[in-house]
Amino acid sequence: MIINLRTKISLSQLLDLFEYDLNNLLLEKHSLDHYCSNTTDIKDALEGENLELLIQEIISTKRDLRSRVSPKYRFDERWEDFQKCLLLDGYRITENNSLISIEPTVDGMNIGVR
Repeated sequence: MIINLRTKISLSQLLDLFEYDLNNLLLEKHSLDHYCSNTTDIKDALEGENLELLIQEIISTKRDLRSRVSPKYRFDERWEDFQKCLLLDGYRITENNSLISIEPTVDGMNIGVR
């Protein structure tokens, strides 16, 4: 899985909505050991090999994570940006909260799903 810097920054902004204790636990759980106390620390931690597992967990626990943010529009806006960045990297979040790789779009037509 290849995640560009833009998507890592977007994910950092999303994670920055939560308390750093939660972020540090998530990163440690996925062997992305790096103590985080600000958004830049979070971005720096997203350089590990297990980034795909972290992203999968964030996607599958979206409702729990959203419940931790008030007002909700803050989460919704960050989530929408994260989804758009994933699309630009060639990944789409499905309705059943899975991450799939997609083929590039040519002239507005989707070529297919890998």
